[in-house]
Amino acid sequence: MQLVDKRKKRIRRRTPGGRSILTYKHTKHSPHECAICKKELHGKPSGRVAQINKLSKSQRTVERPFGGMLCSKCTRNIISLRAKLKHDVIGKSDIPISLKRYM
Repeated sequence: MQLVDKRKKRIRRRTPGGRSILTYKHTKHSPHECAICKKELHGKPSGRVAQINKLSKSQRTVERPFGGMLCSKCTRNIISLRAKLKHDVIGKSDIPISLKRYM
């Protein structure tokens, strides 16, 4: 038995027994995107929640710092800024406001 939702598209199907039944199309989720540049993230599945929960943890996310949140280019940029900040090459005021939450 499926839960009925007004947003789901209704599809009429004919069974092998000849009856006409009403089924509901599952909605697709949009792909995950980078929090900074909004590019599509690779390595993160974008299926339904029920399908994603059946995957192992290593298949659900990316094993690296900021994996599943930031793309590789933005992650590289953040790690570079962190290193420069740690070794006093730049100051806290030199970091853009949009990137301060990742420091």
